Amino acid sequence: MKYSGFRDDLWDVLPESREHILIQELYEACRAQDTTDLSAYTLLSEAFFHPVLVEAAEQGNVALARRCIELIEQLLASGDELLTGAARIRVVDKVGHSPALGPLLRRYAGPLTRDELATVYADATFLPPGDPFLPPAEVDDGRPPANALFVRDWLWVNVPMSREHVVHAELSEAKATMSLRAMTPDRYFIESVAPMLSDARLDAEQQHDPSILDEARGALALMRADADMAPLVKRHADSL
Repeated sequence: MKYSGFRDDLWDVLPESREHILIQELYEACRAQDTTDLSAYTLLSEAFFHPVLVEAAEQGNVALARRCIELIEQLLASGDELLTGAARIRVVDKVGHSPALGPLLRRYAGPLTRDELATVYADATFLPPGDPFLPPAEVDDGRPPANALFVRDWLWVNVPMSREHVVHAELSEAKATMSLRAMTPDRYFIESVAPMLSDARLDAEQQHDPSILDEARGALALMRADADMAPLVKRHADSL
């Protein structure tokens, strides 16, 4: 695992985090029409520690909590100083916030995690070894099929005003299935472009700014002129 690619690493190994990753990406897309400022620090707090690990511990989902605890060990063993630093600050240092975590960590944590906890909390009861790790869970990578990913990436690169709608469509699917495997080119198009145009019409009217709608219409014209996107525009013309 590496700091720079942590988003994808977390997505790949922990399906339960995917909805929360997309919630953070939706916030960034709405705020800045981009997600490049989304850091591993934020993802560790808002897509891993609080909504997945703490929730699992407090709800008694031991199997999920164990997978999260094993992931902490992987973070600390990554050899990436930025990532291990983020894990210490956003995970290890926060363990005391939930009473449900201590017993699980004492039983299931790996050696690096135990050393960190014993040092941070001056508590040697974290040190004795516990149960061995489970075999790695086999999980679907949860990524869209290649043809759907092409449309997704085309919209993201060429139509920045569609980005929040792209992520919103993904979030709806991830909430339902913890995966984007069911996304299709048509779904990315209709679930992103149609609401983009609808919002542009409304914003242009409310803000008395026709340039907003002009930008959206320009994006649609760009799609019509593209050999790969034009069939989608034609197929869904009645919905636009």
